[in-house]
Amino acid sequence: MTMKRDLCGLIIAYFASCAAMAQNNPAAVSPSGPMVAIPLPSQIISDRGPHWQTVQDILPYQDGQGNWLFQTNTYVHLEPGLNYRTSGGIWTNAVAEFDLVAQGAVASRGQHQVTLPANLNSSQPVTLVQPDGKTITSRPHGLAYFDASTGEAVLVA
Repeated sequence: MTMKRDLCGLIIAYFASCAAMAQNNPAAVSPSGPMVAIPLPSQIISDRGPHWQTVQDILPYQDGQGNWLFQTNTYVHLEPGLNYRTSGGIWTNAVAEFDLVAQGAVASRGQHQVTLPANLNSSQPVTLVQPDGKTITSRPHGLAYFDASTGEAVLVA
């Protein structure tokens, strides 16, 4: 409902700005004169969920009589973990980044939240909070690299 209201408001604002331009510049609405248009945002996300979002491109154009028309192209962007729900319950784009804090690093802008201690050799665990609220903690005892093609493993730390 909010997205539809925002889209409607955007279109009304566009028409209001075109009317203001016409009052200030009569050539702007003349089919034979130059046309100055205020560009709309190229993409509007009209709906979203955890792994998808509906994207709309709204393109203004003029027909042969000089009337402004809008062409809407819509597609659905699919990607695992694309969005996450904020504390306010609103879906927003996930960001795969860690933020440095005094205790270590936190990745909190995704469907899973991860907290890493500043020193992995400390008594503080690595904490993972899943989208359903379940918490998993772990204390790493080492870091190894395994090459599946050769079957070799190396203990890094």
